[in-house]
Amino acid sequence: MTLKPMKMTRAKRSPGISLRTAILLGSFPLAIVVIVMVSLVQVYGIPFTGFEGSLSQKQDEAFSLLSRTADLESDYLQREINEKSRDVRSLADQAFVRDTVAGVARDFITTRGEQTVPAELMLKVQSNKALALLNSELSSYVSNFDTVRHLDIVDPLGRLIIASSDSSRIGHSNPVDDSGQQEMVISKERHTSIFSQDDGLNLTISQQLLAPGDNLEQSRVVGTLILALDLGAMTVHQVSEGRSSSSLETLLVNEDGIALTPLKFNPAPSMTHKITALPATLAASGHEGIIAATDYRGEPILAAFRFIRLSTYQGLGMVTKRDQKEVFASVYETIYYNLTFTAIAIFSLLGLIAILVSRLTAPISNLDQLVQRVKAGDLSVRGEIRGSREIRRFTATFNNMVERIEGWQSELNRQVAYRTRELESKRAEMERFTYHASHDLKSPLVTIKGFVGSLEEDALNGDRKRIATDIKYIYEAVAVMQELIEEILEFSRVGHIENPYQEFSISELAARTAELLSTSISQANVKVTIQPDLPLVYADRPRIREVIQNLLENAIKFMGDQADPWIEIGAREMNGETVFFVKDNGIGIAKPYLKKIFLLFERLDSETEGSGLGLAIAKRVIEKHGGKIWMESSGPGQGCCACFTLPRKEGDRG
Repeated sequence: MTLKPMKMTRAKRSPGISLRTAILLGSFPLAIVVIVMVSLVQVYGIPFTGFEGSLSQKQDEAFSLLSRTADLESDYLQREINEKSRDVRSLADQAFVRDTVAGVARDFITTRGEQTVPAELMLKVQSNKALALLNSELSSYVSNFDTVRHLDIVDPLGRLIIASSDSSRIGHSNPVDDSGQQEMVISKERHTSIFSQDDGLNLTISQQLLAPGDNLEQSRVVGTLILALDLGAMTVHQVSEGRSSSSLETLLVNEDGIALTPLKFNPAPSMTHKITALPATLAASGHEGIIAATDYRGEPILAAFRFIRLSTYQGLGMVTKRDQKEVFASVYETIYYNLTFTAIAIFSLLGLIAILVSRLTAPISNLDQLVQRVKAGDLSVRGEIRGSREIRRFTATFNNMVERIEGWQSELNRQVAYRTRELESKRAEMERFTYHASHDLKSPLVTIKGFVGSLEEDALNGDRKRIATDIKYIYEAVAVMQELIEEILEFSRVGHIENPYQEFSISELAARTAELLSTSISQANVKVTIQPDLPLVYADRPRIREVIQNLLENAIKFMGDQADPWIEIGAREMNGETVFFVKDNGIGIAKPYLKKIFLLFERLDSETEGSGLGLAIAKRVIEKHGGKIWMESSGPGQGCCACFTLPRKEGDRG
């Protein structure tokens, strides 16, 4: 099929101003734009170049200062928390501490359900010499640190303090339970809490004291060791290089965005004000960086935010910020000093434009006539290269453009021919699909028809046993037909229904797919191994899961009678490309059939369950992604290896 040039009608010219007048009238707003642009360049710089304006320089300087300040404070706070967590764990593991607390723990457990602890029990605690020695050691530890308020041990029920670095606290109720604290679990035996008391904001690290058992589940809780840190004393405001700022502020938030430290510009008490500003939200969710945003007052700020980790998934957010109006106060003054010089330059430019317009209009009129001929469909037209350097270049560009249009027309004809052949191939595939679908659907229909006749005859004869058998076979034939119809619908959807592409791990996806097939894997007694840290891919995640599931199901289905069946999911490098594979030690495939198994409705073993569409669906999904899929096998009894490739990012897809 060949495309003919499209005939275009000549547009009617409407009366209007000349090109010369239009250029001169357009020069005035251009002058205004240039004046504004020059001022903006000095303030904001030039994008995608090394030239930075004064605004960017000021912002970089402020960000650098904020980052250093945030790093100093977050490193100090993180270091203190980590060291004290290790200390608490070490103290809880000491046999002397566990044994001493265990000696009185059983007496407290017997008071479960009572509103108060008996006075004789408290007297026994206060007179216990081992506890007195333990109190001395706790007091000695606390005296070494300015940031530690106190170190307590509470009874197994978490009600009363039975040992403490501060003897006046013994016998009082556990403050953590009564404080409305924000609790973050670190492990089954250890957690942290943040709460406010009269003495300030406390960060506690609690560790259960466990009496040894045969294993962790059988260990008995005899008490809890609670280390209280002065969170306010641990948050030190530092300003580098002697720079002072009236708006500089550092604040801590929990995972819910609740401010833990007093706010500089808000009188709300600690742990009562929720901050929804972006820097605090990012810090609370575990991110770190610098940003220009608004704060809890709605004021524009520059902020550095950090994440203070308390456990693998939990921690505190820290934000160090300054007001933008303070940072950029001197920048905007420079705008007013550049307007006079720029205006003089613009008037000179207008005079130059007036001279150039008279020289440009005549050759442009000639080019306009050539354009009209091309518009009418004459692609053989070429302009004569003459005149000024710019006009010669313009004419040469025009000639090149016409040549390219001719080339595009030839390429379009080639593409039309290619697409026509591709449609013919799709039509042949559709004919094959229709033939096999009708053939495979006919088989269960014949079965149903035959057994419906038998059912009618058996019903007339009153043979209940044969009636049940007939109904069973009819049900099985209906199930086969339903499964086949569902797979045909799934095959037809491939390529038409797509999900958003995303980057994900094949290792994680394969593990989830294996979990979904855990019943089949368990029944077949197959060992499935997945290589860790497989490369990331950029693809349609649900469709790739279908591919892995179909390949896994196929490997399980054709495992045979192996004494030790196994399936391996992994990847290898081949010719500079990552090849993913699903490998098994099943019955294998003869080499002449390696390509045939990916065709529609192909089943090498007619006795095996299935419609033969699984591998065809996998092939269609992979090819839709621009990848390749093939099967490797050394022959019958040698197992199979299903291989496929996928792009790692969007730009790699075909």
